[in-house]
Amino acid sequence: MKRFFSVIISTAIAVSMLFTMVASAAAADGTPDDTAGIAVVIGNDELSQKDYPLDTEFDDIRKSDDGYYAMAVSTSAGEKYIPVGRLDIDLVNPDNVNTALSRTDIKPEIKEAIQESSALAIESGVGSRVVTLFSQALLPKIDLLSNARKPTAVATLARKSRATKITPYAPEYTYITYSGVPMVSERLYYTSVDSNLFTLKTGVTTKDVMATLSTMVVEVAGSFVPTLVSIVTSGFADLYAMYTNANPSAVGNTKDKAEARITFDEIKQWTYVNPPNAAWILGLYSEKLTVTAVYHYQYYWYPSTLTGRSESNTKSTSSVYETPNFSTSFATALARLQGGQAALEERVTKFKIGTVTCNITF
Repeated sequence: MKRFFSVIISTAIAVSMLFTMVASAAAADGTPDDTAGIAVVIGNDELSQKDYPLDTEFDDIRKSDDGYYAMAVSTSAGEKYIPVGRLDIDLVNPDNVNTALSRTDIKPEIKEAIQESSALAIESGVGSRVVTLFSQALLPKIDLLSNARKPTAVATLARKSRATKITPYAPEYTYITYSGVPMVSERLYYTSVDSNLFTLKTGVTTKDVMATLSTMVVEVAGSFVPTLVSIVTSGFADLYAMYTNANPSAVGNTKDKAEARITFDEIKQWTYVNPPNAAWILGLYSEKLTVTAVYHYQYYWYPSTLTGRSESNTKSTSSVYETPNFSTSFATALARLQGGQAALEERVTKFKIGTVTCNITF
């Protein structure tokens, strides 16, 4: 993904100049505009006016009674539903992955994430791992200059385009306007991802470490300083108690060990902005991670019986970690590019239990 961000850096100043044109054009020709940032959905009239009453297994994704999807977005005007298309990709299925990578309606940054995740899934040996893309780009395209089924706002833009010979906003998209500027957020949803089983401690001091270990922290990397957030994951010391109750005089053994594995759901989000007479440009990459379970395993050697004994425990949880601007993606992406700054990249980067860290690679 780094190469895409380097391209964005080289074009950020030019894009900020285009945003000056956006503000002038919006005031002059009546393009939907709201300086307070209220979002207005533009595009596929039929889908934009649907009701989406059904919950799904995906955060912020709603479903209509007849099977269409929309992304729920909180704005100062209340919750808005942006129609999105859905694509399921099995990361360990080469045909699935190659088909997705060959599509012209999936952006390069998202393709790179799919490719990297596929390599990791295959390396892990998992039988199947499905990632789901929700994107406005997956919807049927809107022909702005056609007379068929045009929303009123889009029809107005078409008339003004013919009169002024200025290319209107993103005619092929269903998008949201934020302060009058077309924007979209596209998301990849990963569910029930397991970290690798990683070692917490081995050797004679394993029991001492486990006796006091009770928390896990998640590193959320923002634009500058990482933020550490703690959750209680009781179970480490409970398993240690099993050892001491059965073997109170033990001093530890070189064969002792403790391990952990973390299960989580993750959302990768790309937020794009569309200046006039220009391509869509990335303004923000952000993430949201939900830890759903922490698995603990401990093994202790009993010298008195010359046998080993293991115990395991799974702590279920629902602990959510968002990067700083995940929930304010439109305002953040717009502000970055209006100010001539490169796209902001935010990641949830690692788990830490005791002194041991586990990088989040998906």
